[in-house]
Amino acid sequence: MKLFHTLASAGALAAVANSAFAQVIEIEPNDSKATATPALGLTSGMFLDGLSTSATGTGLDYWRVGTAPAAPGIYRHELVITTTGGVGHTGYIRGLNQTSGVTGVCPANGTAPVAGTTDSAVQTSSTASTPPRMNAWYGFGKGESIYYEVTGAAATTANYHSTLTSTPVVPIVVPGTFAAGPITLTTTGQTTADTDIALFDSNFNVVINAEGPATNDDEHCHPGTTLESWLTRTLPAGTYYLAVGGYNTCTNLPSPTDEDFMTGLILDLPDSLACSSTLVSSDRDFQITDGQNTYTSSGVLTTKYFDVIWVQFTVGGGAVAYCDPGTAGVSACPCSNPPSGSLRGCNNSAATGGASLAASGNSNLASDTLTLASSNQTPNGTTIMLQGTSSNGTGVAFGQGIRCIAGTLKRLYVKSPGGAGGITVPGAGDPTVSARSAALGDVITAGQHRYYMAYYRDPVVLGGCVGTSTYNATNSMDVPWN
Repeated sequence: MKLFHTLASAGALAAVANSAFAQVIEIEPNDSKATATPALGLTSGMFLDGLSTSATGTGLDYWRVGTAPAAPGIYRHELVITTTGGVGHTGYIRGLNQTSGVTGVCPANGTAPVAGTTDSAVQTSSTASTPPRMNAWYGFGKGESIYYEVTGAAATTANYHSTLTSTPVVPIVVPGTFAAGPITLTTTGQTTADTDIALFDSNFNVVINAEGPATNDDEHCHPGTTLESWLTRTLPAGTYYLAVGGYNTCTNLPSPTDEDFMTGLILDLPDSLACSSTLVSSDRDFQITDGQNTYTSSGVLTTKYFDVIWVQFTVGGGAVAYCDPGTAGVSACPCSNPPSGSLRGCNNSAATGGASLAASGNSNLASDTLTLASSNQTPNGTTIMLQGTSSNGTGVAFGQGIRCIAGTLKRLYVKSPGGAGGITVPGAGDPTVSARSAALGDVITAGQHRYYMAYYRDPVVLGGCVGTSTYNATNSMDVPWN
């Protein structure tokens, strides 16, 4: 149903947004953000109705557009202008300037810019877009708002309609898990496009830490001067979302101090992201790494105006136990001695069901409190805590057990458990795990993983064994170092 109205008397009208009319009528005057017509709670198919015969001053229309709350997720919102008269209307997503900050010595120590007060066009619709005269931005189901402007010309004497479409976005899911700690997200070397990136947490809030908001336009804290993006942030365990856009991609947050370009435009209001790039089929390949595990994309391209590529990845919570003999591709126990449960080594001559290894404490190089504890061994069996620089997912026969650690191996600690059937290291007076590793010639650096297992004397050779393999092993632990 069409609502007819006279703009001269529209000041007496309230904004209308309901399912009966599916439209919001402009309220004059609305020639600035301060007087913008509210259009809140919009859903797909609803439209803005107004008349604009001017590109500047009175006669143009400002709107505060808010989408209806939805399930948490990523949504692409589009407003497309149509009219029954001339086609001279142009749509804009409005924003603000930034005052210029001072880039710091990495990773921080600069002066962050702040939001300015100059009303600016973050994004401009085009007659070449598909569909024509389209503006687009991204939200997260929070009922977020943006400022939107429509300008016309002398010939645009018929009302325009600007119709909303909201579409869920399915992100690229990066397989595997990265270690908690410093994570680098970059497009440098992956594309030659002028990129702009932003990192969001599991609640779709921009990550903010000591360096400031986790956004980057041009690399700075990296030995390069390209227009590609480079961002390193220390991340705890959780799910994260990376937005990879072209210049200028922005939220309402000013640039951080590890940014090489601090004068890009930003949005006025929180919980939205907009991109001004009109490049289609532009390379948006990226790389994510924790220093040990790296994911590099290939063939990621934009498909439309104002397109942003969304990526989901997971950061793990610390040490992870692995190596279940005889299951999930891991070699079977060599003496026909399978464990009695998961995450145990092979059964031993004391019939404990297999020895276990667990980790606790903090694997942080600045405050190392990592503790490794074995249990369910043979009593009085001398025990060695072994460290490796890589893992062997299939495992190899190792005495009466299976070894799933590999690379450069270091015997960190040698202990006698007495009758306890296990050891805990480091013990009183022992160096920390990282210090002991360094003393043995393996200096661990942030972002690296080390792999651990205990092996112990198992004095009775089981019937299924060949030879005199009088030792056995626990499961293994994958420990990321921050």
